[in-house]
Amino acid sequence: MKKSTKDNLVYRIIEYAYNNEVFDFNDLKKDLNLSPQEELTVRDRFVVTGEISTPNHLLVRDHNFNKLGKLTKRYEERALRALPSAIFHYIEFVELQEARKTAKQSFWIAWIAIFFSLIFGSLQVVIALGWF
Repeated sequence: MKKSTKDNLVYRIIEYAYNNEVFDFNDLKKDLNLSPQEELTVRDRFVVTGEISTPNHLLVRDHNFNKLGKLTKRYEERALRALPSAIFHYIEFVELQEARKTAKQSFWIAWIAIFFSLIFGSLQVVIALGWF
């Protein structure tokens, strides 16, 4: 069974971050219904914890402040934001999906136009030759 793109964890995280400018890990967990394994994956692979980010990182965490700007020591309460590269890749992905959908529609419209042009061209030939 093929999984939908909407089920992809990376896609869900980036879309959530794109729609929510600042949020904390608890919000992310609750709103995306993350499983324990997904929580671990997000913490270990997708959140920048040091100074250097890699292409795998999607979110950056504020080291001392929560989403309301108050000091906090708890990891789950620290503010998270999407990295600009993650938003850029998300927008590219959405545009690519739209382009594919438009290309499929154009393909079928072209075939319909060819079909009708063949029918009307054939009718013109038949009428011109007096067969009808």
